[in-house]
Amino acid sequence: MTDNKPYPTIKANHDFSLTYRKGKIVRSESLILHFRQRKDLGPPRVGYTVSRKVKSAVKRNRLKRLLREAMRLTELQIRPGLDLILVAKLKPVAPDFHSLCQELNDMIVRAGLAVKEEESD
Repeated sequence: MTDNKPYPTIKANHDFSLTYRKGKIVRSESLILHFRQRKDLGPPRVGYTVSRKVKSAVKRNRLKRLLREAMRLTELQIRPGLDLILVAKLKPVAPDFHSLCQELNDMIVRAGLAVKEEESD
């Protein structure tokens, strides 16, 4: 996707809470992916969170920017009607961008959230 913002963001606290409560989880070394299927088949929505255990707001915002960019650059097309929440884990050293992108792609494939090639044609 070449658009600057390929996926709408989740902003309402209710949507975050619903995804946390009723969704499923996939974990990796530096990310947690919460996801759930909505009733509508609109475009997938993505929310980004970083724990306040990451003390500096500058570091939290940088991690969120990295997550947004990794999601924007993913070459996988995500199935419609999904809500995804990406949570950055607290690590002593922040992951480099390329490993973060690879982890995100692996998690999306492992969770079965990507549209298969024959479905998208």
